[in-house]
Amino acid sequence: FFPEGTRNLDPESGIAPFRAGLFHLAERFPGVELVPVALHNLGQMMPKGVLIPVPVRTAVTFGAPVALGASEDKQAFLERARGSLATLLQGPP
Repeated sequence: FFPEGTRNLDPESGIAPFRAGLFHLAERFPGVELVPVALHNLGQMMPKGVLIPVPVRTAVTFGAPVALGASEDKQAFLERARGSLATLLQGPP
């Protein structure tokens, strides 16, 4: 599930703001672990409009689960979750 709501065709522009769906999911199902996952080189492996993946080197990085804080508001949670993903994308591979 991609919380940005759409594909980002320009990897240099960074991660788009997260939409509210992730917050509502965390609010409604507090026992479910929301694990950030960074898909490295996804744009080259699955360019827009391609049905079959292109054989290129890719990697997947999993982060620590992100949970909604007891009194955390929507915007704070979404920024924190987005920050977790940004951290994963900055590291290896």
